[in-house]
Amino acid sequence: MDYTVFPMEETEKERRQRIKETVAWYLKWFSSILIVVAMSMRATGEVQYHIFDLWFSTIGVFGWLGVSLLWQDRALIMLNAVGFLILLSGILKTFI
Repeated sequence: MDYTVFPMEETEKERRQRIKETVAWYLKWFSSILIVVAMSMRATGEVQYHIFDLWFSTIGVFGWLGVSLLWQDRALIMLNAVGFLILLSGILKTFI
């Protein structure tokens, strides 16, 4: 049984993993909230909210792309990369 008073110091690998998990946690919640707000704007059917819906959706999907890269989940990377490109093309169409 270990009776040390001070806990063992974390290794550099453990510290990096903890930081990565913390970043992923905040990023996924922020991105999820943005996507829910965007869907709420889309559900209103009001034309003036269309551009905000596109921007919030694009930023939210881009955030989830970051999370999927941190998790190294290929299915989520593919889904969010394609979604990001589709939404980005919608934003670019508004400028033309």
